[in-house]
Amino acid sequence: MNHLKKLIITGILVSLVGITILIAQNIGIEVSKILIPILLIFSGIFSISYSRANNQQNKVKQYHLLQGVSFIIFALASFFSKSLENFLYVICLFTLFHGLIEFLLGFTTLNTKEINWKIIIYRFLSGILNLITAFILLMYTFSDELQAIVLAGISILLSGISIIIFSLRLKNIPNEYSK
Repeated sequence: MNHLKKLIITGILVSLVGITILIAQNIGIEVSKILIPILLIFSGIFSISYSRANNQQNKVKQYHLLQGVSFIIFALASFFSKSLENFLYVICLFTLFHGLIEFLLGFTTLNTKEINWKIIIYRFLSGILNLITAFILLMYTFSDELQAIVLAGISILLSGISIIIFSLRLKNIPNEYSK
């Protein structure tokens, strides 16, 4: 399988997590509580697989490994959350963590030999958006759980779309990423 396809599949699976959260009330919380961890575990596996298969920069490789492991950890945490409020805290932490590592990856790649500014700016913007969303989500979790669920679903859907867009941008860059 093409390496970037693994990253695209990761983005699709994360997007499906967001959609599952958005339609959780329609398909049932118990069904969602099973689907979300399964989707996150598979997205983690594909992210780890992408990390292991590429000969990319070590920092980028470590990022995707960390991303994959975090998906699996958050999958387990969401599966074992006992209440909607606990689940929202897990999602908030997931969004915050994802934003932080996106943002930090931008900084860590600044000192590489070949800097692709479009990719770095994209990573910074994605990280900032996730961080802002995480803080807004945290505020809504305390006041309006229904709004928090909608925001969590949209946030994770956008994170998945962000991974897909990033994958497609890498496809257009002739280097070791697009193999």
